[in-house]
Amino acid sequence: ADWEEKSWMEDFNPVPMHGDTTTSNFVFPKQGDIVAIDWERAGYSDPAFDLGRLAAEIAHSIDHHGGDMAEAAAFIEYLVEMYCSSLESGADSEAVLERAKFYQASSSLRIARNGWVPREDRLRLVGQAFALLTG
Repeated sequence: ADWEEKSWMEDFNPVPMHGDTTTSNFVFPKQGDIVAIDWERAGYSDPAFDLGRLAAEIAHSIDHHGGDMAEAAAFIEYLVEMYCSSLESGADSEAVLERAKFYQASSSLRIARNGWVPREDRLRLVGQAFALLTG
């Protein structure tokens, strides 16, 4: 896909965002509660950014700890469904999903560049990014 030619890549209303949505920046103090911490990168941007980055982190974490990409995809599908249901009315959820794929791919590549990530995991992350960008 020629991502720079897609009009929906730039057509969004900036929203408050965390900016560093990694699995280590969320705390679950009680059943059903979620608290985000480490807000130093917070700002206003594309609502798909945090969603895509968190999807990459979740996929990597599940894969790295013995799950597989199919298991990760099911969890991410649920996350995306809940996220899109919370968007402001009139938001183009399909465009958010497409941009989130781009951000998930770029975040997967960001994770893969870390030397502490085992080589097999890095290869799977690169493959996943390629599939997201070409699919």
